[in-house]
Amino acid sequence: MNVAELQALNTRPDGSTIIQVVELIVRQIQRGEIENAILSRTMDGDKIRSCPKISQWLDLNLATRDGITLNPEIRKHLSDDLRKEKYRGNPNPAAGHCYVASEAAYHLLPEGHLYVPCHLKINGDTHWFLRNKLTYCIIDPTADQFDDIPDYDRGTGAGFLTKQPSKRAQELLRRINADMA
Repeated sequence: MNVAELQALNTRPDGSTIIQVVELIVRQIQRGEIENAILSRTMDGDKIRSCPKISQWLDLNLATRDGITLNPEIRKHLSDDLRKEKYRGNPNPAAGHCYVASEAAYHLLPEGHLYVPCHLKINGDTHWFLRNKLTYCIIDPTADQFDDIPDYDRGTGAGFLTKQPSKRAQELLRRINADMA
């Protein structure tokens, strides 16, 4: 990647740079206006929200394909039949979907090869998410199943269990692609 490409990636639609946005966040933290923050780049611009650790960049809305934000597309097609048996019937709509949702995001993203499937243990269960190899941004379509943002720094990079989408992921991808067509 050359300098011009890197600058283009770090320039927002209004002409300001990500560095300027981060400097603004730091000033807000120093003034006590916010404790910590996550910066998410979306199609509508950058969004800032508070978080427990400034080192964690959680990207729920950045993942897009053809201008469509993928997280809501993935979430609206999750259903009990896509969960493993032990999670079926869980009243939390995100619980038990982390593997299949992360796998679908990976295969839907045009730049999926830039993401590493990762997992970590939370309350004795394995939680899956994607981490960008270059920026370390996190894509976690089911992060809201937890009361607190997971400590993604503890995550271990790993491949998915199959090279091609699993049967559950194939079904989720079929639903999403049919809806986006």
